[in-house]
This record gives sequence, structure tokens and C-alpha cells, in this order.
Amino acid sequence: LLPQPPPPAHKSHNATGSYLPQNLAAHVHGPAMVVTGAAVVYGSRSWLQLENRAVSMKKLILLPGVGADARLFEPQRAAFPDLLVPEWLPPEPKEPLPHYAARMAEAMAPLFEGAEPVVLGGVSFGGMVAYEAARHVRPAAVVQIASCRSRHAVRAMLRLTRPVAATMLPSALRVAKMMSPMAVELLTNLKTKQRNFFVEMFKEADPAFMKWALTTILDWEPAPPPDVPVRQIHGRRDLLISVSNVEADEVIPNGGHLINMTHPAEVNAFIRKAVNSQEA
Repeated sequence: LLPQPPPPAHKSHNATGSYLPQNLAAHVHGPAMVVTGAAVVYGSRSWLQLENRAVSMKKLILLPGVGADARLFEPQRAAFPDLLVPEWLPPEPKEPLPHYAARMAEAMAPLFEGAEPVVLGGVSFGGMVAYEAARHVRPAAVVQIASCRSRHAVRAMLRLTRPVAATMLPSALRVAKMMSPMAVELLTNLKTKQRNFFVEMFKEADPAFMKWALTTILDWEPAPPPDVPVRQIHGRRDLLISVSNVEADEVIPNGGHLINMTHPAEVNAFIRKAVNSQEA
């Protein structure tokens, strides 16, 4: 059995329900290789210390969408075993998306040090944060999966819910979680096993974080575009972010919003092209 890490002196509760030590650069799901400095690896989790930044790692970091966590990327981990998925920082009250992304970039900065290029991406909300964070960490490329570069890409009927999202209490989201199996079935074309898997993640998500994320998306005023290549793959049948409102490099004809789960072969091939193009 692996020894348990000693409890940190100071903790802050993060959006996924676990605790993030305040003196650590990033809380990451996935493997990490220590070159110098201190890192403690327990199972699939790594704690990378701020004071020791010489950390070498593989080429892909992905951020999940609202209501999901690192488990969302199991179909990608099969193709990219060195995939890293940082956990979300707790948002500040009424924090705008660009400001939050800048703080995430600061937390992830040690993951970008070293000679190897790093591709940063994400699904839905995660792709939005990756797009904004790229101005600060300058990855080799950004990969957006079922995501967008402005709130205007979100379907109009959802943008109209902004006043509701602003006043919605976390308790209302808890009710929404109870209804989630029906909603996921209507909004996606997931198979039963995939649907149950996603609903389990959604039910475990922090309602306060979800409320903030949904509101900040609808308030999003994008900063200037990052000076790095942005690659985008989207589903033609996405009911949340219209394909006609995004700049997709590749469109999956029968894809909905969760294409990384429903069409992993196509999404993984798209990611692979982005990674390989930066390795040449």
C-alpha cells in the first residue's frame, strides 16, 4: 500500500469537492515525472510544488466541462495515457471568465515549463477556459472540443436564461441533478452506460461552482484572441453551442455536445493531429 500524504497546513476547498493545498501549483489527475524539486505521487494524483518548478511532462492537458471532472476524459486517456487534467480552482464571487482563466493559467504554469511543447484544450466550458488561459501560458496549440470563443456562440434560447442563472440558488441545481437522467437523454445521444457514467459525474458536481460557471459563460466578454493556433472540433447536432456560430476545423455530422464520449475515435484523431503538428 502507498503511504498517505501528510495533511497540508492550510487547505482550500475546490470546486470538485476535494481539497487543494494552498502552497501547491496545481492539483492534477494523471502521471507526472519529477526532474528536480519535490513532487508527491499517490495513485493517479500528483501534487506539484510551487517552490520547485522543474517538472517534465507529456504534451496534452485537457479541462472538463461544467458538471464533469477528470473522468469525462476516460475515452481520451486510452489514446493519451499521459493526459493531465487539472482540477478547477474555487472561483471568486462574480469572477469574470478571463480573470478566472488567468488564475488557472498561473496555477498550471509549472506544467508548461521544459523543452516539450504542450497542447492545452478542453470540452465545452473547459475549452473556453483553455482559450482564455492560452494568452498567459502560451501552449503550442489550443484544442476546443464542443466549445466556443464567445458567449454569442451559445444558442440564443440558452442566452435568454441569463437572468434565471444569475438568481438561481444552488438548491435549484440540486433539483436539476435529480432530473439529470432525463435531461441527458434528451440532449445527448449517449449509450446507456455512457449516460449513467455522465449522470453520476453531474450529480457529484458542486452546485455553487456550476451556478457560477453557467453565469460567467453567459456574461463572457472574451479578451483578445491568443497568439497560438486554435483547433476546433464540433458536433453538427450540438444543442447547446450551435455549429453555425463556431469556427470549427472539423464537424462530426451526427455529433451532439459530448462528442468526446460519443465519437472518441474522431475526437482522439483530431487531438492527435494537433499534438503531432507541434512535435514536428
